[in-house]
Amino acid sequence: METQVMSNHLLDMNKGAADIEIAVRKGEFFVHATPTGNGFSICMFEHGGPNWSYFFATESEALAERNDISELYNQQITVGDRVETDVWDGVVLKAKRHLEGDLIALYQGDTFIGSKTWKSLSGL
Repeated sequence: METQVMSNHLLDMNKGAADIEIAVRKGEFFVHATPTGNGFSICMFEHGGPNWSYFFATESEALAERNDISELYNQQITVGDRVETDVWDGVVLKAKRHLEGDLIALYQGDTFIGSKTWKSLSGL
């Protein structure tokens, strides 16, 4: 099951972090997502092999990281490492794992956006 693999990896990467253990148990996370033509794509990072989605246990953690990434992009634009139009337009969404199957439902605030598999959301 895709979401079980994802959950196990999150626990392995964050050993001893109570907040991520609670999030995994509840099946509710916050993610960085980039708007696309047909919805959103969950942002990825490389961690010891395959790419994994940016999943956060709390909204405040996800927002702080989003602000850091946005600031980094702006600094890189300022020094010429990125072109002026290469801004990061990621947003923070709530992601809820369905109890059955591999679907993840995305919410912007309380508004349901849609459900897709973790792999299709992340482009894997």
